[in-house]
Amino acid sequence: PPAPPGFYPGLVRAAAGYGIPCIIDTSGPDLIRAAEAGVFALKPNHHELREATGEDDPHQGVLRLLRAGAETVFLSCGEAGLLAFSAADPESYLHARLGRSLPGNPTGAGDAAVAALSIATTAT
Repeated sequence: PPAPPGFYPGLVRAAAGYGIPCIIDTSGPDLIRAAEAGVFALKPNHHELREATGEDDPHQGVLRLLRAGAETVFLSCGEAGLLAFSAADPESYLHARLGRSLPGNPTGAGDAAVAALSIATTAT
């Protein structure tokens, strides 16, 4: 079931109050709500981005999330890899992808990406 409308904004604000950055991986209106709460990072896939923003152009969808208040958007694009956008420079991005396609079921790939991003963005 979907989270109550105030769940992600409340989570983002509570964590921020303790200096903890949030990486939110959700879909639908919750992406917009988390962005509006000033989330550190969102990690939608390209289908979730289109659903939440109504934008067919992924860059325009990402810009909507950044303009709404997200600091960073990590956009997963399946075999095409992962794009990283920052509100500090929304017109440029970083692109990471594997050198080859991995066979198998992609279930859990987004969760694994969020785990890796959380380690990479909090490592000192």
